[in-house]
Amino acid sequence: MPLHETKRDFAQGYVLVTTLIFISTASLIAGSYLVLSANDARVSRMAIDQQKAAIAAEAGLDYGMLKLRDVISSYQLSPSVTPSALQAQIDSIPAPDPMGEYAYQTPQGLSAFKISIESPLQTGVITNGTVAQGLDGSLQMFSIACGAINTNSGMSAVRKQLVQGLAVYLIRYAVFYDDDLEMFPGEIMDIFGRIHCNSDIYLGAI
Repeated sequence: MPLHETKRDFAQGYVLVTTLIFISTASLIAGSYLVLSANDARVSRMAIDQQKAAIAAEAGLDYGMLKLRDVISSYQLSPSVTPSALQAQIDSIPAPDPMGEYAYQTPQGLSAFKISIESPLQTGVITNGTVAQGLDGSLQMFSIACGAINTNSGMSAVRKQLVQGLAVYLIRYAVFYDDDLEMFPGEIMDIFGRIHCNSDIYLGAI
């Protein structure tokens, strides 16, 4: 009888140890899974935050292009305006208003919005750029840089774009339109000359 009881006690102890090892392993697996899940959620939040910061920065570029167009429209890229005077007028453009929790500033709290003159004013026949090549006018290059930062998380994004400023005689164009241009001819219509709009052109079939 004592020998039989010893064997039974040993078997119970073996089962107990096995159970403890199984519980420890299961706890370790569950803990690892929770850590991985938390890391995945954190990475997802960071990726979404980064995308939102990029969208805010691109919106700042659009704002800068609109404000720069107003300045160019006022000065008409005139040779009588000195580069320093033009840059001073450009520097007076305020940064965009914050988009929710995204502000247009550096981590140090300085402005992250800047429009700069990138080339001297060129007058005469336009030979470079993507618009109005071969026409008489004035051309000047500008850059717009804009950064947006989440003031809570610190996630940020920066975007920069090169912009071509042009001043040409509109009489050189057969059709010139500032917004979306829609052309839906009735009878056959022949247009001889340049066609330009500052947005999209839509053509309808005859």
